[in-house]
Amino acid sequence: MALSITDFKVTWKGAWRDKESYKKNDVVYWRGKSYRCIEDTPMNYTISSEAMINTNSYGQYQPTIRKRSYRPDDRRYWTLLLAGNDNIET
Repeated sequence: MALSITDFKVTWKGAWRDKESYKKNDVVYWRGKSYRCIEDTPMNYTISSEAMINTNSYGQYQPTIRKRSYRPDDRRYWTLLLAGNDNIET
């Protein structure tokens, strides 16, 4: 059985961000743990709408479409790498 160095190489991406797309072997920090991406995460799009309410008036902004990535608790795309570590570079 041959081992490839690419199986062990990871890329530290810092804190997980919902608007970013991650590739296989990217590592992120989320909720006190480090997770490794095991499959490229496709981008989802979600429609969000914001409203403004004060005592005299009510206003609503136009709905917007924004990107949303899969969270690290989705086991199809992520696996736990280290518990309680916010930076694997150290």
